[in-house]
Amino acid sequence: MLEPMFTVAGINARIDGFTCSKEKRMEYVFHYVGITFMNDAKQNAAFTDQTGNLRASIGYSVLKDGKVIDEGFDGEQEGIAESKKVIKEIGKEYPIGYVLIGVAGMEYAAAVESKGYDVITGSTPSADILLTTLKKELNIL
Repeated sequence: MLEPMFTVAGINARIDGFTCSKEKRMEYVFHYVGITFMNDAKQNAAFTDQTGNLRASIGYSVLKDGKVIDEGFDGEQEGIAESKKVIKEIGKEYPIGYVLIGVAGMEYAAAVESKGYDVITGSTPSADILLTTLKKELNIL
């Protein structure tokens, strides 16, 4: 009689390890794309920021099941606080799964963009391409 060289517990442990590994890869990808988005937006921002709040409000958050698990901001506290409010509101719409949110949280960001200045719109397409590419390369579709 043949005896298996594995146990059900061993199989479950391998499956759990794979799931965790895939989740960690997803988190890494969103973190990397978020940082790239934020840095590109801040580097390419051509507007004059008198208070520093608009530039500081440019950042990102990674949510898992509606909860922030990673974020990136730097600068003035008011700009960051405004972005976190926006992210909290958007996060309510995505209670399940992973979400990457790129944001410029100051209420006048859209007005600045409407005057022809790039705040975050120019950084969005390259972040989207990078996200799609990394998801394929790391097999996390």
